[in-house]
Amino acid sequence: MKTLKTLLTTLAAGIMTLSPVITLVQAVEKTPTDSVKEDETLDVLKSEVDRKKEEMEKAKAKLDEATPVMEEVSKNLETAKTSYDLANTGFNSASQELNAYVTKEITLNQATVDEAKKELEALKNEKERLEKKTADSQAEKNRLEAEYKDMQAKYDALVSDGTVEDLNGQIESQKQAVEIAKQELAQVQAKYDEEVSKYNALTSEISSLEANISEQQTKVETLNVELSQKLDSLQNAQAVLDQAQQAYDAATDETVKSQLQNRLEEAKTNFENESLAYEEAKASLEEEEKALTQAELDIKDAEYNLQNSIESLNNTKDALAKNQQELNQAQTIIDAKQQLLDEANKNIEEAKKEVEAKKSQLDAFGKTTKDLTDLVQATKAAYDAVLAQWNQGSLGFYESIDDKQAADIIQEGVLLGTTHLGSEFDATSLDGMKRSIPLLLECNRLRKLNGVSELKTSALMMAISQVKINHSYNREGEFDSPHTHLYGGGENIAAGFTWDLESQGPGNTDGGRGPFVGWYSWEKQFLEDFYNEHPEEKDKNIWESIGKYPDLYNKIGHYLNMLSDGYTVTGAAYLQRNEYDKQWTTGEFAQEFMSDTKYFEQGYGVQSEIDENKVYNTCAGQMSVEEFQKLFDAYYANLKQELRDKKVAYEAAKEALEKHSNDKDSLEMQEIMQAYDLALTKLENAQDAKKATQAKIEKAVREARYAKDNIEGLEYNLALYQQDVVEQTKNIEQARKEVEKQRQALDMKTQNIKSMKNNVDNAKNKVDALSAIIENTKNTEMQLKNELNQAKDLVQKTKLDYDSSSSQYSKAYEDLKTLYANKGVKENVRNDLDSRLADLESNKNQASVNVENLNQFIADLKTKKSEIETVKDTLDIKQEMLHALTTDLNSDLQALGVNKEKFESKSLDMKEFEAEASRLQEVMSIYHSIVDGVLAAQMDGVTFTGEELALFENLKSAIVTLDDAQKVLSEAQASYNSQKQSYADLKLALVNAKQAYSEAKNALNQYLHLEQVVGVSEKVESENVMTVSKNGIVNTGVDLNTELYLGTLVVAGTTYVLIKKKEKEVKK
Repeated sequence: MKTLKTLLTTLAAGIMTLSPVITLVQAVEKTPTDSVKEDETLDVLKSEVDRKKEEMEKAKAKLDEATPVMEEVSKNLETAKTSYDLANTGFNSASQELNAYVTKEITLNQATVDEAKKELEALKNEKERLEKKTADSQAEKNRLEAEYKDMQAKYDALVSDGTVEDLNGQIESQKQAVEIAKQELAQVQAKYDEEVSKYNALTSEISSLEANISEQQTKVETLNVELSQKLDSLQNAQAVLDQAQQAYDAATDETVKSQLQNRLEEAKTNFENESLAYEEAKASLEEEEKALTQAELDIKDAEYNLQNSIESLNNTKDALAKNQQELNQAQTIIDAKQQLLDEANKNIEEAKKEVEAKKSQLDAFGKTTKDLTDLVQATKAAYDAVLAQWNQGSLGFYESIDDKQAADIIQEGVLLGTTHLGSEFDATSLDGMKRSIPLLLECNRLRKLNGVSELKTSALMMAISQVKINHSYNREGEFDSPHTHLYGGGENIAAGFTWDLESQGPGNTDGGRGPFVGWYSWEKQFLEDFYNEHPEEKDKNIWESIGKYPDLYNKIGHYLNMLSDGYTVTGAAYLQRNEYDKQWTTGEFAQEFMSDTKYFEQGYGVQSEIDENKVYNTCAGQMSVEEFQKLFDAYYANLKQELRDKKVAYEAAKEALEKHSNDKDSLEMQEIMQAYDLALTKLENAQDAKKATQAKIEKAVREARYAKDNIEGLEYNLALYQQDVVEQTKNIEQARKEVEKQRQALDMKTQNIKSMKNNVDNAKNKVDALSAIIENTKNTEMQLKNELNQAKDLVQKTKLDYDSSSSQYSKAYEDLKTLYANKGVKENVRNDLDSRLADLESNKNQASVNVENLNQFIADLKTKKSEIETVKDTLDIKQEMLHALTTDLNSDLQALGVNKEKFESKSLDMKEFEAEASRLQEVMSIYHSIVDGVLAAQMDGVTFTGEELALFENLKSAIVTLDDAQKVLSEAQASYNSQKQSYADLKLALVNAKQAYSEAKNALNQYLHLEQVVGVSEKVESENVMTVSKNGIVNTGVDLNTELYLGTLVVAGTTYVLIKKKEKEVKK
């Protein structure tokens, strides 16, 4: 029983929230099952059926009462729906009418906008076409103007030397000069020919005399040989006579015979002595003959050298005359160009004023973006070009003065990788170079103070100094010495001093300034201290002291370099190494020293550091430091001023571009711009003309200086050559006299040798004769007497023959001397003629050179005249082209102006159309806002037409009507919904009541019929599943029917419990 109670309690608890019949279950639970009787259960069920019936009837009564009210609210809802539909139809009509109207206006306005866009596009295309055409025309104009400018500059440069009329005048003047020069040449030629004729006549006479001398010499020599032979015959005859006499005497007297024997011994001794003297004299004669031959050869060499000297003298005279002419021409050019330079300066000032005036107008009107951009680009290009020239540094200067050696040295520095053109921290910078030149002046000041000649300088030496100091500072690696030994020469290096010499006092003190404080002052003081310590060294050569004290050179080497008289040319460089040097005027300094290059033509000179086959000549381009400074300062000042001017022009153009506004674009402004461009062109032309004139002056100054230097050298050489010719002529004459004396002495010695030979022969004959005499003493007295008489006859006869030959020889020899004397006189006259001929030939050559130079000058003038005429014709053509192009450009600019006006007018229309489109969009937006229910949409600030306002008012009225109908419908719907829910609840309550009543009856019936209850129970258990309603909503089975069903289940369960109970009771 306890278990059954627990089961019923659990079942009741599980379904108590699902069914109104829970009270039944509770009632069953509360009934003590152990004491329930079958009748009591039946009473309960019947009572429940009655109660449910009563509830059902009450629910039906309530529903019947609510039905008339429900029908009323349903009728009101239908009426509200009909009113709403009418109001909605009115709203839709008003909305559609307004929408259609605004849409139509938008469509029409858009068509107008599209048409305006087409017109604007056409105007834009035409504008672009005109702008392109004007741009092309402007570009062509700019190109023509640039060409015209270049051609004008070329023309100005050409006419700076004289106009065509001036050239014609010069040509005529030079033609007259040519005629005068030709006359002078003819006169000199005639005089020269006359002297040549005399010279040739004298030469012919001398040749004839030389032939006669040769013939007479042969005759004299022949007679001399004959005389010598006859002298020999006479001497032999005399010897025979003497022998015969002595033999006769000896034969007749023993004393005589003894004397003869003694004489024989003496004769032998004499023969030996005479032979020895003869051999010595003969050897001496041979040496003197060699000396005479050499002397004659020396005279021929001297005559050859004299001829070379005369040729050099004549060449020097020619070169001197040519350089003098070049000097005169250069000076003429300088004088003429100086006046042109003054005019150019005046033109520049006027052009600047015009540029300023035009710029003021230009500033007032402004320029178009394109024109200003072109101007900025043009002025920037001009500025960049000058800046590029400035950044070339010293290389640009060397190229401007045509010093190829210096330019090549700088290029070598670049190739070495230690020279950096364009850097302010490089020795080639123009500012650095300007600071280095005063160092040379300071050096020369100190040299002059110490009685040493001033050094010259050159672009080559300055370039070497710059490259060496750059290499010393910038080369990679570590080195024991800052000296690089590039290009050789002496070198002083210093660092830490100031380049501002003036900050250390005026240049009239005893001490050095800048790096010379170290190079000169400190080292001079060290040398003085050294001499104080070693007074014995003071009067010695410094190099002897250095040899004795090697460390001394390291202390005074810079001092010795700068005061050395072995150097002739110098250069200096200053290197600004960093920002510190820039702020404090410190830096690194170098000074190079070299001597004049000798034998440059033979390949000697300063060796290139890049090309082993290349050398540099230190003699080339030398000038005083003051001349070099003047040349550099002019270049520096002109370039710096031009750099400033170009920068100002560039910045002014940029400023004008920044201030530019398209509203200022006008034809008047274009004209002002063109006038400004023209003024700038005039200014640039004037500046170019000045630069060209300055360049020509500088070139003329260089040529004048070069000619002057050449003249000084040539005059010096001319004096040397003249003195050399005179001395050589005197020496040759003296040598000829000496040779003549030698020849005469040699002749006398030859005669003496012959005489000595005769003496030897005579001595020999005397020995032989004495021997013969002694031998003949053996003959008879009569024989000896006959031989004596024969000998006397032979001597007499030979003597007569010898005297005759001697007379002939003397006469022939005197005639020979006369011929030699005549020849000498004529040779002296010829030598004088030779000297005069040299002068005349020099004059003739000079006159010929003058004629050639004048003819060449005339040809150059004609060429220049032709070039000027050609350039002028080209200028005229380009002027015409520019005029035509300018006319077309102006026409196009006017068309652009008209186009602009149309475009602006149409743009204004377009703005109105777009404004109307915007307004219509706002109208449409407001329409949509109102249609979307925003009745409070802001309409302020929007302009409406009358029709639009009427349509909006109509729409608003329809909306108000629709809103009112909507409110009525909403209220009717709310009332209906509220009533409908109550009515539905009543209907549901009736259904539930009926169902409960039906279930109560079913429970009673099931109780009364047990079999049916079991089947129902099984059915209930099988159908408790998840189902899907017709409307697609997922149900879990717990709806109203389920509640009723569960209620049934409870009743059935209760009944089942009761049945089980009854069954148990039956079993008991």
